[in-house]
Amino acid sequence: MKAVFIDNKVMLPERIKVKFFKGKSGVWIAELPEFDISTESDSLLQIDELLNDLIFVYFDVPIQQRKSIRYVRVEPERNINEKTLEKGLSYFEKFISSEAFRIYNNPQ
Repeated sequence: MKAVFIDNKVMLPERIKVKFFKGKSGVWIAELPEFDISTESDSLLQIDELLNDLIFVYFDVPIQQRKSIRYVRVEPERNINEKTLEKGLSYFEKFISSEAFRIYNNPQ
């Protein structure tokens, strides 16, 4: 999907639904049902990083902006393990650091 820019800022969803499940080969799959895309990982430790990469590539986010935007899990205090992940959808919200906010809102 081509990135949509308004005033030189890439427009990304504020919240994204993510469904986690184990594939037949045993890898973890993170699926974004609203966009019909997914990524996979051997480890739960890597899945959030790969999920952010997937979002950035799908929305064609410029590399210089990727460093300052993160999608973070809405329920970070929830114990993340195989049983809790497979029980339903998780939600990730867009987070822009304060320094990134300055850069993001005042592009050069």
